[in-house]
Amino acid sequence: MTTRHNSRCLRLVLAAVAVLAATTAVSAQQSATYEVVSSFDGTLGVPIGVIQAHDGRFYGTTVRGADNFLLSTIGSVFVMDPAGARTTLKIFQQSFSPPFLFDGTPASNLFEGSDGNLYGTTYNQASSPIAQGHVYRISPTGAYTRLATAAWEMRAGVIQARDGRLYGTADGSHTISVPPNNGSVYRIEANNAFTTLHSFPGTDTAYPVAELVEADDGRLYGTTIGGTVFVGNPPPTVPGAIFSIDPVTGEFDIRHRFTDGSRPVGRLIQGRDGLLYGTTFNGGDFGLGTVFSFDRAGTLTTLHSFAGDDGANPNAGVIQGADGRLYGNTTNGGAFGQGTVFVINITGGLTTLHDFTLSDGANPTTELIQASDGAFYGAAPNGGPLDGGVVFRIRLETSPPPSDEYFEIISRNSGKCLDVFGASTDAGAAAIQWICHGGANQQWRLEPAGGGAVRIIARHSGQALDVFGALLDDVTPIIQWPVHGGDNQAWTLEPAGDGYVRIVARHSGKAMDVEFASTDDGARVIQYTPHGGANQQWLLRAVPSPAGAVSTLSAR
Repeated sequence: MTTRHNSRCLRLVLAAVAVLAATTAVSAQQSATYEVVSSFDGTLGVPIGVIQAHDGRFYGTTVRGADNFLLSTIGSVFVMDPAGARTTLKIFQQSFSPPFLFDGTPASNLFEGSDGNLYGTTYNQASSPIAQGHVYRISPTGAYTRLATAAWEMRAGVIQARDGRLYGTADGSHTISVPPNNGSVYRIEANNAFTTLHSFPGTDTAYPVAELVEADDGRLYGTTIGGTVFVGNPPPTVPGAIFSIDPVTGEFDIRHRFTDGSRPVGRLIQGRDGLLYGTTFNGGDFGLGTVFSFDRAGTLTTLHSFAGDDGANPNAGVIQGADGRLYGNTTNGGAFGQGTVFVINITGGLTTLHDFTLSDGANPTTELIQASDGAFYGAAPNGGPLDGGVVFRIRLETSPPPSDEYFEIISRNSGKCLDVFGASTDAGAAAIQWICHGGANQQWRLEPAGGGAVRIIARHSGQALDVFGALLDDVTPIIQWPVHGGDNQAWTLEPAGDGYVRIVARHSGKAMDVEFASTDDGARVIQYTPHGGANQQWLLRAVPSPAGAVSTLSAR
């Protein structure tokens, strides 16, 4: 180790205390730029959502109400380039008179299969079992194939599981029917046969309206919104729920019931930490919806309750960005009552990225995507320049500190500094904690790594903090290594309160951690699943300028 300058360290600590009242948490995301990518006039419908396929282009669907029982355009599939230029691939039509067309109406986003084709579903606007909905396939050039005919109430899209087959949910009649129809989970076989895996009896929960997600345990997870079911007199009301189902056997299990009346409308995702994340349309502290996490032991944790000014009524679920945070939108609320786009840490702490104004779009209802350019894309079905909705893009703008500004990175648990062992300049030298002494091996510079992340560069060696071998495992050591641009050298700074941050590896979603929460000099610094402990919280304190000023890096 280099010589420890205890008196210098003490002066730095005292100076930091003097400015503590002005300290705020570091956030790599400083602001967001919103732009309309493509505007719709409603002729072929309003946009539902978009995805980016492997060819780099964006594909989406529109929905439009039928004009009458004669021939009507009721939606479309389109392809869009990054500049916003669109080409229509398929027009959906409906007619209850000759030529009797029943394409069905798209109500969900598309899914790209392993074969490079796009898959989706339609339902029947007339709510009649005579004109049913369909599961369809469409190629990037517009070749359309109807795969299976299903119930008209099929409003959610499909996913492709690891077994290569398509899985989806069908809502339910929400009215008296014989036999009762309270929703189902289905599978599309390799020969396009439609197989019902589970029919909801209505005695426990009912009405799945979102896509499924396949978790790492091999099971499919989904949600129901619950409501009145017509299986008795008087008809009972059942709660919404989180459920899981075995895709092979159809074995079904309810994992959580929303007994407070919350309605989980959006789809679930599985985060890199193994937890499931989702939203509810209502419920929470203010009755305006929530963001939640759920572990498979059955524990649901509310991460945020929407209060109206920060958004309300999320119809869509969240996605996990490359930086490990969760991104989503609300259909209502915000500064103008037209919905919002937000980001939230996996442990809570929500930031509004955009308030829709109607003139730039309004009321998004499907999930965002993060595209290959790092920006987030979505669709808002109302408002916009042509008053028929928009596809929009949000770019995160980062304002890292000046490249010549260095920081000590101090553990909240021990008060000690992040240090390169022995002030070594060798590639692979270990990161440890050590009492702060002001040496160059304890001074770090932040530089942009794209997507709101940063690289953390040691002053004495010019090498970057690196998760050894780009491994995903807990307890993997953190080392220094020459800069190479990999995601195991990209770190996201997540606010942890009181001016501290969690430093999270982009490739794994795991946090920089002092092993065993040790307070000893020389304790290893590793990556570990985020848990909120003080040994995963760090303060970035600026190295004194020539004038001797000391400050902590704050959000800008």
